[in-house]
Amino acid sequence: MNHFATGEGVLVQVLVTSARSEDEALELFWHSFYRGEKQPQTFWPTVRQGVAREPLRHWCTAASLDGLEALALTSENLNFSLSCSYNLE
Repeated sequence: MNHFATGEGVLVQVLVTSARSEDEALELFWHSFYRGEKQPQTFWPTVRQGVAREPLRHWCTAASLDGLEALALTSENLNFSLSCSYNLE
């Protein structure tokens, strides 16, 4: 999820997880970052199969993303989360 909350900054949250469906992935996201409490629909993550490399490339090397994707594909229970927020000014 990449969310411009109030125009004052940016909130980026990424969860790499093993899930059997989009609904399960969303449930794991809400549990990881918001103790299971869903946020309003305007504050909603995007589920993608595979590792979302574009948002992660600022913090992780290509080799580490390759390794993370390989782990996610072979793991029954993997959760890797990254959350950061920053002011654009």
